[in-house]
Amino acid sequence: MIAAAVLAGAVRLLLWRRASRAEAPVWRLAALLGLQLTAAVLLYLTLNPPPTAVGAAALRIVTSGQVAGTNPGEIPVALPESDAPAVVRVPDLATALRRFPEARSVRVSGDGLPPRDQGALPVPLEYEPGPAPVGLVEFSPPSPAAPGAGFEVGGRVGALAAGVVELVDPADQIVDRASVEAGDRFQLAAYTRAAGLTLFHLRLRNAEGALVEEIAVPVETRDAAAVRMMVLAGAPNPEVRQIRRWAESAELDVSLQVDLGAGLRLGDAAPLTAAGLSEVDLLVIDDRRWETLPSPSRGAVAAAVRDGMGLLLRPTGPIGGETRRQWASLGVSLSGTGDAVAPPDDSGGLTRLDLIHGGQAAVPILLDDQEAVTAGWSSLGLGRVGVVTLVDTYTLALTGRPEQHSRIWGAVVSALARPDDQARPEVESLAWSGRRMAVCGLQDEGRVIDPSGTARGLIIDPKAGGRRCAAWWPDTAGWHVAVDDRDQQTPFYVHPADAASSLLRAADRQATLDMASATPDADARARRHVAGSPWPWFTGLLALLALLWWLERRRPRQD
Repeated sequence: MIAAAVLAGAVRLLLWRRASRAEAPVWRLAALLGLQLTAAVLLYLTLNPPPTAVGAAALRIVTSGQVAGTNPGEIPVALPESDAPAVVRVPDLATALRRFPEARSVRVSGDGLPPRDQGALPVPLEYEPGPAPVGLVEFSPPSPAAPGAGFEVGGRVGALAAGVVELVDPADQIVDRASVEAGDRFQLAAYTRAAGLTLFHLRLRNAEGALVEEIAVPVETRDAAAVRMMVLAGAPNPEVRQIRRWAESAELDVSLQVDLGAGLRLGDAAPLTAAGLSEVDLLVIDDRRWETLPSPSRGAVAAAVRDGMGLLLRPTGPIGGETRRQWASLGVSLSGTGDAVAPPDDSGGLTRLDLIHGGQAAVPILLDDQEAVTAGWSSLGLGRVGVVTLVDTYTLALTGRPEQHSRIWGAVVSALARPDDQARPEVESLAWSGRRMAVCGLQDEGRVIDPSGTARGLIIDPKAGGRRCAAWWPDTAGWHVAVDDRDQQTPFYVHPADAASSLLRAADRQATLDMASATPDADARARRHVAGSPWPWFTGLLALLALLWWLERRRPRQD
């Protein structure tokens, strides 16, 4: 619009000069055109003054774990989590930024910003962490497991010099433990029994045995719609018998068929056809039985795996070249002689075959003490094909270690069996009372049922996109259930607000460090740009317009 006005004024001047009888000097016309253009620029700068760099004070945000202390030019502000005295207290960081708009940066000290204040900031952020937490700084709770399956609990300790981490079952019995030092990672394991919700506990003790920290380990054992498992063996053997006993004790729907020789077979397994295998979640077959399968049956097995069925190949000794090629076509490329590798004397280990499941796509399930893979799988279509090279796991049950046998086969079945295709709401693995969490995977609506049975609705955040998430603030500890509009349920445990405070401190520290690393460079931190004042440009515009008015009305002197 300003440009159009300048153009119209220039055209007017040219027409006026042509129509004027007196010949005006050329310099006067050029001056009028130049002054009009300059006036247009000053008008634009008056309406849109350029930003200017200014210096201002910094906000010193004091969080938990830090005593207030400021440098010259800083404004001390305390969040609700801080007990620091004699500072301005605000309910959140956004309020502090609104109250002190002159702040050019934010300096956070202590344990870091809580989730409500974690996000993009309009000003740069610097972080001075407080003392490192002593207790647990990382914790990975177990995923839902099938009855009889094993589960693992992992984590990392903080600044504790030396200690022991223990996994305790609901009967208050230690089922696994590990010695740790500052910064060490750990991984403990146990196994499930019947379906349901149980609470194990993870305890961290110092070198003197005193309790440093404890956190509940929620374990969900889903009654895995009874995994339908078919076991085919080329000959009777104790390994197959013990697998069947374990499957029955874990309440799996297991069927067994064993070749007795001379064309005789014992068992009630379904036929190896497309229809029969569609009712099987996991097929376990050894090399001897595989070699007797006709070609149509092997093709039906491969097709069933591509449709989602799990397949476990169980070699019992050296494997022939034809069998290796057939298994390689299923994605299982084996190298090695296949000879038995005995464990060291008095080690209590298991015998494995000298076979390596190679390929970059191979995923390990089990490792022995020498870090050799004893069970692994590769994907084939929608299903998985696995290999177990252990040949005498039955000895664990015979020598008083049935829980280890359950852990091995529970891990194998959980990794390979046909997955449950029912989508359920997704919740964060860790939740605390009074702390925001997210519930995702919702469709149209959802709700959360607390331990008292009270249901509260969830509102999907439109900014969550395809994840379909809703925010939730639990106010009580214990087991909750997230339910979607299809009545699919996901139980989750909410820890008390004061449980495992080291985990919360570590999470806030890391999130604040990530925010600080995303801030602008040092030059941007030094100065902040704000909108400039329009008055200098307006004053210049008035002076220029006065000059332009005088020059337009000035008449040349007549001689």
